[in-house]
Order: sequence, then C-alpha cells, then structure tokens
Amino acid sequence: MSKRDLVKYARELVMAGVGDIPPWLYALMRTPPLPVKPLRKGRPPPIKFPEDSLIDAYYRRHPEARLEAIDLASFEPPTGRRFALRQLELMSEEGGGLSKIEASIQVEKEFSSRQEAAAAATGVRQQSIIEQIQAEEERHLQQALRQYATSHGPTTVRQHAQELWQQQHTRKPAAGAQLGKQQPIAKQALVRRQAKEPWKQPKQASKAAATGNGTAAPAAAATAGAAS
Repeated sequence: MSKRDLVKYARELVMAGVGDIPPWLYALMRTPPLPVKPLRKGRPPPIKFPEDSLIDAYYRRHPEARLEAIDLASFEPPTGRRFALRQLELMSEEGGGLSKIEASIQVEKEFSSRQEAAAAATGVRQQSIIEQIQAEEERHLQQALRQYATSHGPTTVRQHAQELWQQQHTRKPAAGAQLGKQQPIAKQALVRRQAKEPWKQPKQASKAAATGNGTAAPAAAATAGAAS
C-alpha cells in the first residue's frame, strides 16, 4: 500500500503540465480515499499462556526433562507441557480447585504411578534422560575403542596404554618437587621484605619483642642493684 496521497499527486502532475487530466481525477476529488493510518504501533506484546509459569517451575524441579527429544511431526505435547496442563486443570476445577502446590504434588503422584505401571508392564526399569544419554555415550565410546584396537593392533594399543600410565604417574612427583623448591624461595622473599620494611612485621613478633624488652629492663636493673 502506497503512503502517497494519490489525489494530491495527480493534481500536481496536471498543474505541472506533465500529462492530460485523467478521467477519474474529478470523481476521486469528490470522494477522496480515506487517509492511510500508520501500521506500526510499536513492538507487539509477547504471547503468554496460563501454563507457561507452571512449565518453567516443572523444568526447575526436573532439569533433565529439558533434554527430552521432541517429535515435531507429532501432536503429543512433551512431558513438561502435559504436566502443566494437568496441574492447571486441577487448579481451575469448579467448586474450588486445588492450590498450585497441592496440584503439583498430586500430578507428581499421578505421573510417578504411571511410570511405575509402565515399568511393571514391560519388566524393564525406565531410565532417566541422563542415564539414556550416558548409555548412548558409552556405546559410542566402546565402538571407538574397538575401531582403535582394530586399526592399530593389540600390541600397539598395549604400548600406548603403558606410555600413558607412565606419563600420568611421573607428573605427580615432579609437581611435588617443584612445589618444594618454591617454598624456600617464598621464605627468602618474606625475609627480604621484612628486612626492608621492619614496621610491617607480624603482630606476634612485635608482641614478643615488646615482652622481651619489658622483661629485660627490670632484670638488668635488679642485677645492677645487687652488684652495688
């Protein structure tokens, strides 16, 4: 849609002598078109559903549910949305629904009972999302190890494993020896700093010095009195 005023533009062209007067100009001047309103009225507000906050709360309690695979070709909502919809249904029942916490507890019981029933029917314990991912990673790791052993041979693999074991066990004593070398260097630096700045000595040393000076003076005075 053009934002230009068609009547005004056509009249300006006719007055400038660019062309002949079009036959529709007078009819359009008698019934001009409505003014064009600006279509943009700022950023549209975000779309929020009542179950959005319930879904966020479910994912905070069950962070592993975020890793659940979603079938884009299916109309079945994921577990988090099904949980939130059931919780919202219990909260909005007629005659006084449950509170948010009570509905969440009840839906948790319903979902756990369904999982236990499904596990009992199949005879296999249902794994969590993290356990499934770990099993998949373990399968790929074992496959990569078999390919490595097949391509390099058992002798080479055994030699590489021995070299890796030696590298891992020889680094620890070296790190301990390096730490032992650093400790005398740190002590020497502390002594040099105290020698340059004696007024920044620790409080215990200053207290000991003050105590020694205080006891030495009466002892010297008593010795001088006995001698006289």
